[in-house]
Amino acid sequence: MMTTVSVLLPVRNAERFVEEAIASVLTQSLGDFKIIAVLDHSSDASGDILERLASDDARIRVLQCEGEGLVDALNTAAKAATGDLLARLDADDRMRPGRLEEQVDFLEHHPDVVAVGSAAVEIDARSRVTGMMKVPTADAALRARLMRANPFIHSSMMIRRGTFEAAGGYRDDFPLVEDFDLWLRLAARGRLANIASPLTDYRRNDTGLSASRAAEQRLNLQRCILAWKRDAGLLDEAKHTALSARLAALFARAQDLDGQPERMTGDDLALFTELLEHLPSVEARTLARLVSAAASAGKVSAAQSALFAFRARVTSRAAFARRCADAVKALQVR
Repeated sequence: MMTTVSVLLPVRNAERFVEEAIASVLTQSLGDFKIIAVLDHSSDASGDILERLASDDARIRVLQCEGEGLVDALNTAAKAATGDLLARLDADDRMRPGRLEEQVDFLEHHPDVVAVGSAAVEIDARSRVTGMMKVPTADAALRARLMRANPFIHSSMMIRRGTFEAAGGYRDDFPLVEDFDLWLRLAARGRLANIASPLTDYRRNDTGLSASRAAEQRLNLQRCILAWKRDAGLLDEAKHTALSARLAALFARAQDLDGQPERMTGDDLALFTELLEHLPSVEARTLARLVSAAASAGKVSAAQSALFAFRARVTSRAAFARRCADAVKALQVR
């Protein structure tokens, strides 16, 4: 029987939170849904918990991952979906009351929107509220943000299944940013939106990305943007290949120079400013590291040139001040 919503719930070693996540779905005001929980090689009691819950509620279906990793788990769930709409939820997050009903209603009243997310309440490992995660809401603002960063909270998303399938589902081309890669492809097929009110509780806990994995995530996001520009005809293949190689070199160099400003060279700044033309979002931490390193090494004029080149490409003074605070301080003390 066709359902309105299929909830995609990948589960890997989530015994501490998965029952709470599922309970938040089962108590939704919209009753027309199925939860597709996919076990991704868990070594804890997650599987036992899921089987127990599924035996008590026919709306829960438990599957084993066809492959390994988040992308395979999500595609396994999507393949088994019968709903017209796919809702995402991570096994350590929670749906807030009324989320499914509000997102379904939004998509019914906005047939041109192919995916909708929302703001979120940030919680810690003990489910205590620690903050609010705000998001842009309008399609134009979301498209502009997509050229710099990820404007969606993955665990808050609802996507039209037909559009998801037409876009090719999740891909493993860009590890750690598989959601961002999907948003870019969905944007080519319809409008995007976020709901300003928080519909998801997003949990931050001690299993977050390590520093090295976070750097890999930032690098892959930029690689994803370059690939999108190539596929959209904004970069030819040769330019894409060259920029991708320079991007990898830039991130490696920024990591290498951290704490060693005496090794800064003019080539580092030249590399950075070239990439800025195509990837304005490279600036955040990489700019602070490179420009601070240049200033520390006595290359103040070169650092200022890089800083002003960046400033010319940023429309928001607040964003400039925030993202370049470390670099500005480094210049001011000399």
